[in-house]
Amino acid sequence: MAIAVGRAIWSTYAEVNVISLAGLRDVKDKYGNYYAETVVFAEYNRETGEKYNFDNLRNQPSSDNKLMFCTASFYQISIELWHSLGNKGCMSSFVGGVAPTDEQKAMIAAAAQPSSGTPTSAPATNTPPSTNTAGPTNTPTPTDTPGPTNTPIPATDTPAPTNTVAPTATPVPLTVEQLVAKSYRDNLGFISSASDRGLTVAWNPSNGTLRIDVLQQSVFGGSAEGNAIEQASASGIVASKAIWTTYPAVETLIVALNAEFTDSTGNSGVLTAAATTVLRSTGLKFNYDGLRQRHLSDNKLFLCGADHYQILPTVYAALGARGCLLNWGTVK
Repeated sequence: MAIAVGRAIWSTYAEVNVISLAGLRDVKDKYGNYYAETVVFAEYNRETGEKYNFDNLRNQPSSDNKLMFCTASFYQISIELWHSLGNKGCMSSFVGGVAPTDEQKAMIAAAAQPSSGTPTSAPATNTPPSTNTAGPTNTPTPTDTPGPTNTPIPATDTPAPTNTVAPTATPVPLTVEQLVAKSYRDNLGFISSASDRGLTVAWNPSNGTLRIDVLQQSVFGGSAEGNAIEQASASGIVASKAIWTTYPAVETLIVALNAEFTDSTGNSGVLTAAATTVLRSTGLKFNYDGLRQRHLSDNKLFLCGADHYQILPTVYAALGARGCLLNWGTVK
């Protein structure tokens, strides 16, 4: 498919700079409903795409069908498919590429060191101690010199000043982002593990997309990866409860739980550990008491019921019981 698409696009559509290809398969959930699951993903930028000789590539898949992934700007393969491959050929990992973006580089580095994919707490900022500064030298007080005798002045009644009422400040209306942040925090008590640490809100009125980002809170028990799934699910439920019946302009709700990861070089950066996307048609069907009970019994069910979820591959690979999470990402 990559060869056919590349041959059709690069020499014909000069305005195209990036081609993204995804291979999906139909999966049936426990309710008998089918949804599409992402199995393979590959991305080619123009600089990479224009290097291909498609006439020579035409017979290449029959000799080695993995080369188009190895030469992609970026590729990602589901964990299950990766482990099921016998001969992995040029693919040294389930994620890689010859020209990845900075975020994709971080994913590749994290995949190369699974043990370093544990979220870590951000270091506290040290405040330097105050430096004592010597005070000014005391100046001797001059000797009092007798002055002239004061002549008494008769007192006069001075009227008290009239109290002036300060003008009332004009209230500044809250932005959509501020209103959403307040609504989200007002609903945090619904599920205690939802996070509002580092809360940011982005609203795009042109397409009705609302994105809420939070940072992972401290890990209270279990694995850091398991806690990421718990907090991502809880935050997604709280956000839906705050949004769908209050903000009719919202059509798409994205909730992302971000965390700090350390790569093999010792450098740290913030990546999205897990995220969900819910469309209005789905969100309006939610029964929140029922969602909370399902979450308390299995914190992965909300991700599986969302229109789309995405989990950082290293987080997904480190999960013990994955339950309904058949892959690191899926879209219905």
